This record gives sequence, C-alpha cells and structure tokens, in this order.
Amino acid sequence: MTAASIPSPGERLWHFLALLALGSLIAVYGLQHFLFPSGLSATGQGVLFALQVLPLLASLPSLLRGSARGAAYLAFLAMPYFVVAILTLMDPERRPWGAAELFFALQLFLGATYFAKARGLRQAADAARAGAPSE
Repeated sequence: MTAASIPSPGERLWHFLALLALGSLIAVYGLQHFLFPSGLSATGQGVLFALQVLPLLASLPSLLRGSARGAAYLAFLAMPYFVVAILTLMDPERRPWGAAELFFALQLFLGATYFAKARGLRQAADAARAGAPSE
C-alpha cells in the first residue's frame, strides 16, 4: 500500500459516519416493528420489515469495500427513507421515531455523499499520478 492509497482522516470519518447511520437506521426500523406492531400478522410484519431493510443491507457490501460508486448509490437510496421519516413525523404518537429516522437518513445521505466525493477525488488523483510520466 503506497502513501497515496492510504485513506485520509476525513475520508475515514465520512465512511464511519455512513456505516454508523446505516446500522442505526436499520436498528430504528427494527425497534419500531418490535415496539409498535401493526395489525398485520407476524409474517406480514416480517415482510414489511424486510422491504424496509433489504435495500439498505444490499448496499452494505459496497460500502464496506469502500466503493465510491456504491456510496453514491447509497446516498440516492437514503432519499426515500428521508421521505418516510417526514411522513412518520406527522403522526403524533410516532414523532420521536420519525425524528430518529430523519436524523439517521440525513446522516446517511451526508456521510455517503461526502465519502463518495472524498474517495472519488482520491481515486482520480491516484489515477492521474499513475498516468503521469515519472521524473
């Protein structure tokens, strides 16, 4: 590993924040399903939980690998969760859960966006350095 390929502290911070927000968002949805069961059967609740969490889990491997493209896709994926959080805020009984969803969805969006930017800039600089003639 060369000195140029070592992630910067800022890149590590945004990567950590994106991972933390992703796990926290999954935990919030899990706790909501556990503490506020809907009128659905257990199977229906499981399917609903899976529909909410599987897109986040599907993007986890690319984020763990540190892919800039995967982080950019994850930033786009955070937007529907942001909308759901706004809608959850409208329900007075679930307002604290909506605030938690909103916070973690926004943190996921910002962390993934800035990580993708930092990683993409570093990869472009590494590619330019590799293509430049040595002196």
